[in-house]
This record gives sequence, structure tokens and C-alpha cells, in this order.
Amino acid sequence: MNIEIKHRWSVAVLFSAEVGSLKLAVELAVKQRADLRRADLAGADLTGADLRGAYLTGADLKDAYLTDADLRGAYLTGADLTGADLKGAVGLKDAFMDGEPLKHATPEQSVANLDKVREIILDNTDRLDMGTWHRDGGWVKRSCAEEAVCGTSHCLAGWLQVCSTDKNIRALDAQLAGILSAPVAAKMFFCDAHEVLTWLRKKKYAD
Repeated sequence: MNIEIKHRWSVAVLFSAEVGSLKLAVELAVKQRADLRRADLAGADLTGADLRGAYLTGADLKDAYLTDADLRGAYLTGADLTGADLKGAVGLKDAFMDGEPLKHATPEQSVANLDKVREIILDNTDRLDMGTWHRDGGWVKRSCAEEAVCGTSHCLAGWLQVCSTDKNIRALDAQLAGILSAPVAAKMFFCDAHEVLTWLRKKKYAD
């Protein structure tokens, strides 16, 4: 069947192919170096997809299944990864944002990042809301310290993003930003607040 990959806003066809699934169409497009900037891939099942070097700048990947996908060398500047399942995805540290490689924090950096967030959250547990990445968008104009005193709340990944000083991390989807800031915390991003608070209080991330 003919599968079309369309532009997220203009619905212009960016790529089409006679294949059996959207995943195969995307992989073929990537293999042929097709330009998938601003592609509409919301909710797409790309489990295990080979997306090495994909041009996905500005793509809509909301709620997409990227489990075990290979994103090495992919360009993700401005991509919307809200709700995307990135479990087991490889190459995030080798994906690109604004021409610069995205890198995972080292274990030591992860602990330092989580220590900072832990102090903020345990000082006032109302600052943790595991039901939303960010309560509002105003955080982008504020520093971590300013955000901590302004009364807003974020989830664990959201706080990791808020407290990052890396402009690329702050421009990403919150889930991806959290994974890069503290890979060890990724397993907690969809837990409830009680579980997260217990995990932080016991500093299990430092084990």
C-alpha cells in the first residue's frame, strides 16, 4: 500500500512509498536521506526503527512509540516528543540539537543534577506534580533558583530540565531533557508522586 508522510502543518507530502507500514516508510525515507523536517509522525509506531541520521527537525513525534529505536546522529531540533515512549532508545547522546551533539550526563553529573532537584522538591513537596511535565511555560524565562521560589510545580523530568543550564536541554521535550540530564531517573518519570518522593528521600539514584 502507498504510505505518505506529510508535513505537520501544510499536509504537503514529504515522502511516500509502497510499503507495508508507516515504520517501513520512515525507515526508507531515512535511508534515502529524505527531508523529514516538520513531519507529522504523532502517535506513530516506530518501535525498533532505524532512524540513524534522520532529519526530524521540528517533527511532530507526540505520543510516538520510539521504544528501542536507533536515533544515533538524528537531528531533533524543535521536535515535539511530548509523551513519546523512548524506553530503550539508543543514540540519544549522539542525536543533534542546533548542530551540536546531545550528550547524556555522566553518573557523577546525574547525581549532582538530582541532588539539586531533590533539595528543591523536598523543601516543599507541593513543587512536585507528576501529572504534568510543566505547570506552565513561564519557566523558560526563569532560572532554576527563580523557579523554585515562584510557586510553580513540575514533574521530576520537568525539574531536571528547569535546573539545566544547557540551552539545548532547556529547548527539548521535557522527557528527553530529563533522560539526558539524569539517565538513572528515566524509570521514575511515569511513577506517582509518592514513589518519586521516596526515591528522592532515600537517594536511590546514588546507589
